[in-house]
Amino acid sequence: LHPTLHPTPYTLHPKLQALNPKSLALNPKLQALTPELQEVEWEDVPRVGAVPLIPRVTRVCRSWRDATRSDPAALWQRVDISSGWCRPTDHIISRYCKGGAWAALTHINMADCTKLTDVSVRALAAGCPRLTYLDARGIGPNSNISGDALHTFDGRLTHVTLDRLRPKLKRDVATIVASVASPALRYLSMADVPRLTTQVVLSVAQQCAALTTLDLSRSASLNVQIILPWVALMRGCPGLRE
Repeated sequence: LHPTLHPTPYTLHPKLQALNPKSLALNPKLQALTPELQEVEWEDVPRVGAVPLIPRVTRVCRSWRDATRSDPAALWQRVDISSGWCRPTDHIISRYCKGGAWAALTHINMADCTKLTDVSVRALAAGCPRLTYLDARGIGPNSNISGDALHTFDGRLTHVTLDRLRPKLKRDVATIVASVASPALRYLSMADVPRLTTQVVLSVAQQCAALTTLDLSRSASLNVQIILPWVALMRGCPGLRE
């Protein structure tokens, strides 16, 4: 990680404000570093504001390590564990969730994390009460993430990405989509989903009254043209704009 000290659209200022005041008093060096850290931009973070899940994130300096350890929940609010950054496992995810480090987590990108299973999903649902943004792109035929596990979020997700959804069984597409559909959902992306059907889209229209964005680009089979239930979408999702 290579920080740059120039202002950016997203800074760590809100997180540093939330740090335990005792940690500031105990470490004078941290007090001196705080103004600079408020303008840190992590060049290697793929999404603005997200922190990759790697242990070395605490090895910037001793003061930064003390800050992250004193109140880890203040740091872990947006997490990117997508393929290429690390090799997340159920054990790692469960440890962060059960230990309270991710108690303030609001966004998680777990795209193409093929080794994660329902164990991780249930841990996130139970240990991250503020989590509302979920990127689960790349659920494939060998994935062990099911609709039953996603249903444990209990309708609190507002933004969900299910691009490249290719479960082993065709019926699992409907099951997974139904598990995240709820009156709270405002953004749903199902781009590049070959087995998407009219019935699945219709179920979204019936369950997601607050939906404002629905991405179905490159979806449905090449041999079976999907017929979008436009009337049902307009009636069921009056705020839908794109």
